[in-house]
Amino acid sequence: MQDDVLTLISNTFEDDSIGQQKPIELRRDVFCRVSAISRREWFDAGHNGMKPEIMFNVFYGDYNGEKNVEYNGCRFTVYRTYRADPETVELYCERRAGA
Repeated sequence: MQDDVLTLISNTFEDDSIGQQKPIELRRDVFCRVSAISRREWFDAGHNGMKPEIMFNVFYGDYNGEKNVEYNGCRFTVYRTYRADPETVELYCERRAGA
């Protein structure tokens, strides 16, 4: 699975010089396969107020529950995951304002 590269984004907090916590974004690149959203996924998610746009298939061991990803300069929010098989997980994503 080496079709493309996806950036997984997680957040943590770090104390600044006066002890206040400031958010820190942690980014790491993983290999992925990119797929279009199926009509069924688009229809079902649309009924729940989501606007599915793209699906990424990544190695299961590479994914740690990140809710934000970046692909080709665009930021997406992961709204659903699916364990496709023992080795991979599908990340269903949408663009969301403020993500």
